[in-house]
Amino acid sequence: PRDGEYSRLIAGLVSEAAEALGTTEIVFSTSAADREAVSAAIAGLSGAEVAAEPIECMGGVRAVTRDGSTSFDNTLDARVERLKPLIRKEIAARFGLGG
Repeated sequence: PRDGEYSRLIAGLVSEAAEALGTTEIVFSTSAADREAVSAAIAGLSGAEVAAEPIECMGGVRAVTRDGSTSFDNTLDARVERLKPLIRKEIAARFGLGG
């Protein structure tokens, strides 16, 4: 179940995406389960909206500027993918593995 802590996480992901894009004129795509939390998180962002169609993801948001020129994937899935190289490096260093 989605709780207050999760809602704060979503608010942080929304804020981070808006900062990365440098605007609040954003269409946020999210999962059906996160729609309510994302709607609450964007309430204070002038020009932001939640896309009508949900996307398949564990959670989080995919943000696209209204003009479609720039996007930022801040879904949990994308964040895990971005961390994989760091995790591999940490494991290799810790256990003296090559590569």
